[in-house]
Amino acid sequence: MSEWYDNQKKPSSDWRKKLAEHKASRKQRKLTAKEKKRLEKLEGMCHQLKRGKNVQNRQLKQWLTENEYKEFEESWKQQKEMRIDCSDKPSEVVEYEEKLSKAIFTYNRAEGYRRKGKSKSAREMGQIADVQFERLLEYFEEIMADLSLQIWFDREVDLTPNGDTTLSPQGVPRVVTSRSLDLQHGGLSSFISSKKEVKIESLENAIDELKYESESSDGDAKKLREFLNNMNDLE
Repeated sequence: MSEWYDNQKKPSSDWRKKLAEHKASRKQRKLTAKEKKRLEKLEGMCHQLKRGKNVQNRQLKQWLTENEYKEFEESWKQQKEMRIDCSDKPSEVVEYEEKLSKAIFTYNRAEGYRRKGKSKSAREMGQIADVQFERLLEYFEEIMADLSLQIWFDREVDLTPNGDTTLSPQGVPRVVTSRSLDLQHGGLSSFISSKKEVKIESLENAIDELKYESESSDGDAKKLREFLNNMNDLE
């Protein structure tokens, strides 16, 4: 359907592996005693957060550089703005949810009849549910003409023989704000991070900056370009 959707479906293992290999190939800096102490503090806070413990903003401000702390604040500001955007659904998304709710209700009635052994009622209600899901998918394809709506859904529609789209609650796109167990990882929700995750990312970036030499030489710049090209190949 779109390049954006294709990227959402790519496995993360390959690029994570390449990222780890790239980091391993970088030259480590020779740290001063002061830098070693700072590195120890940064890694300690990072481990603390990963263990589920809290790290206060004042601790981050003490051990991050001024620019690093500003980047942390800006990242968290963007996350909060993204949450506000999530709460303001476009009318097309709201209508999709209403159509989905009706189709699921009918589907569940058919399943209820089936469990009770009422095969005729189950078949009739199942046929109605199929029609509702078909119309739901038609509506989905229609609103996907507006590219700005794509981030509101967790997946694309794939009706190919190997596709996972089916006429069932589990087999159709879900709105990313849904709490359903059938929600897949994708859309706007892929970019939403908790404050703890933002802190961890900021600390990991600071640790990386402190431990490794900057890639400023021609050779290192070439390696970086090759790494980025490899990342693009995965997409």
